Amino acid sequence: MGQAAEDLTRKEDVASLMTDAMRDAVGGDFAFYNKGGVRLNELRKGEITMEKIYKMELFSKYIVVHEWNLNKMEDFILKDYNRGKDPGKRYINYYISGGKYEIIRNLQGEGIEVKFYDARGKWLKDKQKKYKIAFSNYVASSNELVKGGRLPISLSPMQLLSTCKNKEL
Repeated sequence: MGQAAEDLTRKEDVASLMTDAMRDAVGGDFAFYNKGGVRLNELRKGEITMEKIYKMELFSKYIVVHEWNLNKMEDFILKDYNRGKDPGKRYINYYISGGKYEIIRNLQGEGIEVKFYDARGKWLKDKQKKYKIAFSNYVASSNELVKGGRLPISLSPMQLLSTCKNKEL
């Protein structure tokens, strides 16, 4: 399948590989993947086998693509973040590719705003600009995003990760 040029020793690094592959596969600006969906905590330097690929992503069958502005992206993040009643148990649930985001909280711990940054760290302020966003099928179905979204490709994990085949991992 491919080679990992270096050890990916954190779950976040493996998740970055997955979300980058999703974003690349659809030519998107951003990709979101739920934290519980990444099942492999590390990927050691060397050959990337089918077994490792399936351990990374057991369930994904397709990617759902939407074109959203920052307001819609913010609603998506805040809805998930604020779902728990206990502010002490709230957490950021989504890995992102193509940039990063920061949740601004009020004194009660409720998320009230999300700041998005591009891959270079520039704060994105144009709330009307549309971005092409890729979602794993789990994120899409659990958030009722399949309706109105485009299903441009149906991918196995092997096909998905092959988009990163020639990249430095």
